[in-house]
Amino acid sequence: MTNSKPFLNSVNLLDDLAKLISVTHQKAIATDPDMYIVDNINFLSKSFVVIMCIYLETYLKDAISLVIEETNKKLKKVSIPHNLVRWGLDPKKEFSDKDYLFKPFEIKIDAKSIDDNISGNFWRTKATFSKIGIKLDNNPNYLNYENRVSTIIAKRNNIVHYNDDASDMSFNDIVTQIKFIQEYMLTIDTEIIKHIGI
Repeated sequence: MTNSKPFLNSVNLLDDLAKLISVTHQKAIATDPDMYIVDNINFLSKSFVVIMCIYLETYLKDAISLVIEETNKKLKKVSIPHNLVRWGLDPKKEFSDKDYLFKPFEIKIDAKSIDDNISGNFWRTKATFSKIGIKLDNNPNYLNYENRVSTIIAKRNNIVHYNDDASDMSFNDIVTQIKFIQEYMLTIDTEIIKHIGI
């Protein structure tokens, strides 16, 4: 099975982050440790958690954009009249002359609308993907991620909104979380690939 470009890009970013964290960890525990790292472990840990979640949300946004783009390619091939789709969505509504568009139907969802719907929140992700026709819990593994993803996102939210510390997470814990997030993204990507057929 092929993975989507957004998935491959985000996995590479997460791999690079995991490598950076591992190097940082080695410098912190060295015989002659890097004191800047030692003195700022909490700040660095918080930063790594936030970046990990940014990469997850970037993947989700790019994946949704890909689904919309692929859907528009299919719509362009079949050239469904815009007015017919509009009438089908609200058959009782009367149109005025200014409502008519004599062109093929196209999905127009801008980046801001996608941003407004994207969240690392497990249930909000499920709801947003439902809007684009992908039922993530059709994958039997999807629901297995709920507790841990929710914990990771809650930790990120507490860091961002309340300046919570991250002293309860070691660098190795964060690397483990990154691998988990990659597995979670793969589960989502599997459903995306099925949906768009690439």
